[in-house]
Amino acid sequence: PALGQPSCWGEGGAGEAFGLDSQLTGDVNVALPSTMPARSLWSAGPILLPLRPDVDSDPADWCPQRRSQKQLVRMCQNRLQARYSAQSDEFLPVFGAGVVEAYGAGTSSSSSSSSVSSSRGSSVPVLPDWHCPAEVNTSHDGGKYTYSWRRCDSGNAMWGKPLELHLRCIAFVVAEALQIKLGNTVLDWGSGCGWMLSWLHLMYGAIGYGIDAALPAYSWSSRFSAGNFCLWHDTELHWVPDASFDHVISYWALYHLKPEETLCRVAQQLVSKLRPGGRAWFGGNDPSPVNGIDYQEFGQAEWLRCIGDLSRRRGMNVDVEFVLDGDMFRSDTYKESLDGDYLYLQPTYSVLVHRHADHAAAGAAH
Repeated sequence: PALGQPSCWGEGGAGEAFGLDSQLTGDVNVALPSTMPARSLWSAGPILLPLRPDVDSDPADWCPQRRSQKQLVRMCQNRLQARYSAQSDEFLPVFGAGVVEAYGAGTSSSSSSSSVSSSRGSSVPVLPDWHCPAEVNTSHDGGKYTYSWRRCDSGNAMWGKPLELHLRCIAFVVAEALQIKLGNTVLDWGSGCGWMLSWLHLMYGAIGYGIDAALPAYSWSSRFSAGNFCLWHDTELHWVPDASFDHVISYWALYHLKPEETLCRVAQQLVSKLRPGGRAWFGGNDPSPVNGIDYQEFGQAEWLRCIGDLSRRRGMNVDVEFVLDGDMFRSDTYKESLDGDYLYLQPTYSVLVHRHADHAAAGAAH
């Protein structure tokens, strides 16, 4: 498709999507690149997922999101937002939060993003000015993520366990919670194999951008997932444009960061990437001690102090909400235990952030 033109699975925009059990995987070459390959926005080849989009369509009984994949695709294909343009005296299609009015002198773009408009003059998303860092250390071999049971082509991904039903459910619940719409841009910090962004693109029409520190995951997602991915080991994210994404997500990733000052600094940077009106989700915080996982404890008080400091310094107006992952991702009508329930054991929780119009902008408007 044209750069930035949003589309859903079945419209040709997402390319072909297959399950990892398809015959295609026999020809998959997961050798790590010796140099950083050039990337375009969309995956050039087929999108590979641990669940086949055309077969494994119905949601799990325990998942709070009850729509099938087919229904989600239909809703994505039929969803159209419109904004009235005084210049043209008509409604123009609008995708995402970044809008380009391609009529007359009203065309606009921000300094931190690029825009593309169609020959018919309709609006298309304003895309972030996304460029992967040129200098990246590719000497890391990926550590435990090179083990066969943790590779993306195993279907277990970096988790080392068959959690695909859980991960798909989480992707869809998060999409509904963040109100992800056709053409929205989504930044995923710790994107792994890129499955989350692929599901959000196929079922919701999102335009994905992923950052991960593991070379094997980056190599896979760059070839077989929907979006644009960068390999990056550092916690400094200055190269990612601020105020340029409709949504920011991160799952079971921030807890790796120590000490808590480092975790807070990365969280502040990620929230600053949201456009005014954007929403973020950070899940898998404070994994249960039962799991025996080494993590940086970062409770709700730390989150409020961290995001509050950002708001004061940057003049940002944000709402912060906390919810236990067990309440967010498991239906309370389903009582049986499941493999993978460790993801939701208390006190594991999610943080939802909504960035409103900034204080400075709001004051200028009045």
